[in-house]
Amino acid sequence: MGERGEDTGLLRGFGRQLKLLREREGLSREELGARVGYGREQIASVEQGRRIPSPS
Repeated sequence: MGERGEDTGLLRGFGRQLKLLREREGLSREELGARVGYGREQIASVEQGRRIPSPS
């Protein structure tokens, strides 16, 4: 597996963890997005490993 595959795996793993933590706190994607300055679709993209979240 190359670097790109490893990056994709890391993003997916991060996204799964984000979703688990969000759900554990009882937040919708909209609510989490409002707290971090993202929209619902942006949160969904991060959770699905399609978007790299901003470090801030």
